[in-house]
Amino acid sequence: MNAVVLAGGPQDDVALLQPGAPNKAFVEIAGVTLVGRVITALRSTPQVERIVVVAPPEMRDHRDLAGADELRPDGVRITESLRNGLAGFAPDDDLLIAASDLPVLTARATEDFIARVEALAADVIYGCVERS
Repeated sequence: MNAVVLAGGPQDDVALLQPGAPNKAFVEIAGVTLVGRVITALRSTPQVERIVVVAPPEMRDHRDLAGADELRPDGVRITESLRNGLAGFAPDDDLLIAASDLPVLTARATEDFIARVEALAADVIYGCVERS
């Protein structure tokens, strides 16, 4: 399975807390950006083969993006960013689309999600977790 991580978007109130962060994906927790944490979890998931990150082009040399296989430019809107991330994949490719602001994502949770998705005969599945 391939993964696309959406790490684009404008600078918001969260990003303003981290000098130099173009958006919240590049805010650090204990020295690792949010997007870096997501990439690490995905890279540690055996079912994930390729990771494409969609982020501001000026961040291409950021240390936390080193675990990605490819960096693609983000768009003005999330729909553009998603389109950029999906470009080049075949219509029947299995893709995991992940937000970059998931600081507690783990490989175990990703493996569980993928296993549950593979058990279903669906074209699109949106995962979410209850706050409780």
